Amino acid sequence: MVAAGAWNNELLDISGIDGHVKSKKRQVFGLPVKGNPALEELLLARGFNDSGTLPFTILPKSGLYLKPVKEEGEFLVACEDEINRPFITVPEHDLDKYQAEPDYYEMSIYHVLREYLPQFEGVRPTRMWAGLYSYNTIDNMPYVFEQDGVIAVGGDSGSGVMKGDAMGRIVGAVFRDGEDATAELYGGTQYEASRLGFKSRRVEREEWVI
Repeated sequence: MVAAGAWNNELLDISGIDGHVKSKKRQVFGLPVKGNPALEELLLARGFNDSGTLPFTILPKSGLYLKPVKEEGEFLVACEDEINRPFITVPEHDLDKYQAEPDYYEMSIYHVLREYLPQFEGVRPTRMWAGLYSYNTIDNMPYVFEQDGVIAVGGDSGSGVMKGDAMGRIVGAVFRDGEDATAELYGGTQYEASRLGFKSRRVEREEWVI
């Protein structure tokens, strides 16, 4: 079984199996709230939820999103930058090679953020980091398929945590009964594993990838 995320291709290519995965770098920037009354008020906005804070927010059209972290007194900000962000077929092993780019925040994220939320005027990140998203470029949905005795799973497109339990159950069913297996998901839902393969794939395209 190969479930190596962004590194699936490295393991599958040498076996002559197409992993159907590419990766992109994604970046996150931490913006401090302390000492900025306007941002403190935004962070602790009332009336949205029981946590007494602004909810996770996705801004229209831009692909930019922000997550308030009340405990740390900061906002985490990131953006789905598709244009001019190259795909990576076989990533480096050392993730330190993928550094966050201060210029990306300064020249792209910041200008959109302050237009929607003027409270961020003049705010700069105090920390930043980067990682990799593993994409199934056909429809942005995960895949599970068996070929020549190998079960390949991946292409979560950034939603692995949300789909992880279901994926594990589907992979287990394929391991036991092959690609024609039916997996029982949480709650008793029956799901045909072949829907996530490539021979008879039947999924809706995931349009909400950030």
